[in-house]
Amino acid sequence: YQAGQYDAAVRLGDIYFEGKLVARDIAAAERFYQLAGSTVPALTLLKLGDARLDGIGVAVDRRAALEYYRRALGGGVAVAGLKLGTALSSDPQAADEAAAAFVRAAELGEARGYLLAGELQQARQPAAAAALYEKALSAGIGEAAGHLGDMYFDGVLGTPDMLRAASYYERASSGIPSRALLPIADALASQGEATLLSQAVELYERSLAQGNRDAAGRLGALYLSQALGPSDPAKAEQYFDQQPDGIPAETLVALGNAYRDGNNVEAVCHDPE
Repeated sequence: YQAGQYDAAVRLGDIYFEGKLVARDIAAAERFYQLAGSTVPALTLLKLGDARLDGIGVAVDRRAALEYYRRALGGGVAVAGLKLGTALSSDPQAADEAAAAFVRAAELGEARGYLLAGELQQARQPAAAAALYEKALSAGIGEAAGHLGDMYFDGVLGTPDMLRAASYYERASSGIPSRALLPIADALASQGEATLLSQAVELYERSLAQGNRDAAGRLGALYLSQALGPSDPAKAEQYFDQQPDGIPAETLVALGNAYRDGNNVEAVCHDPE
């Protein structure tokens, strides 16, 4: 090797890094790569970053690893942005650089970078995080839909919006979380439209199956009313019986009237208790 022969330096670095012709020696490889300067391939820089971050054949050197990742990202290696962002994300002082690295990774083809940047920004800049989640969702990262659903459910972006939250949860692989089933069902039922009422019933049933007995009262009220079609006091009573505090007096009166009037049942005297 002669000074200035950068290609030779890279090749010697590769020989020592790969350990094919000589015993593997990461430290020696690193010295040759340093002589090669800016001509070291970006993918090689990525590997050097991994070696320094994880202590593979050399001592752990986080600062050196980060610099290798920065150079690899600058050379267009998308995954270097993910690794740089991940390495920096534990440091609050480096949050902006970490988010930028994730975004650059996404721009280079690692769409998950939008999701990771959003997660990093959500507490500090919720609107910016939502925009990043939208980009991730557009790129096919379904997990972003769950985050957006949570943001609209919790009112992070303003007034809680159950219907909008539901529209995002429907696109998430995890679906609607347990805590959101009852409130979203209430929002759907309040619209009074047949299709939305049917969806509300499904969510109430799921909530009840998961142990939320308040959902039973909602189902009972729907079946007792004519919201789902003819009143069905017998089915309503089955749900009302599952309420945590039993059947309220006014509901007993409504059930009694429904049985008396023969609403969708045989008109016989029936004691709902």
